[in-house]
Amino acid sequence: MTAFIVAMLCLILVFVALAYWRSDGQEDVKQMRHEVEALPAWQKEFIESLADSVATAYNRSRQRLQTARENLRQLKEEALEGFNGILLLGVAWQLWRFKKNYRKWREVHWLP
Repeated sequence: MTAFIVAMLCLILVFVALAYWRSDGQEDVKQMRHEVEALPAWQKEFIESLADSVATAYNRSRQRLQTARENLRQLKEEALEGFNGILLLGVAWQLWRFKKNYRKWREVHWLP
């Protein structure tokens, strides 16, 4: 019984060795080693690319903020101009009312 198990193990070992040889196991190991050695260069390239992307996005964001700031400043100036116009209109209306009330008061209180 033990001889049968040992024979099966030897047969399995032969099949494993054959499979390793047919799959170019050494080539796979060399390829993996080459990929592992190239990994730091790839990482450096990836980090530089990521840094460039972040810098570009940051600059775009700053440009959008600058544009928004300029638009807000322009809207503020337009609002102040509109407010000044409304304020002048209100002052003119108050002066017109004062003039009207003054004429009424003058007609009542002054002798002609």
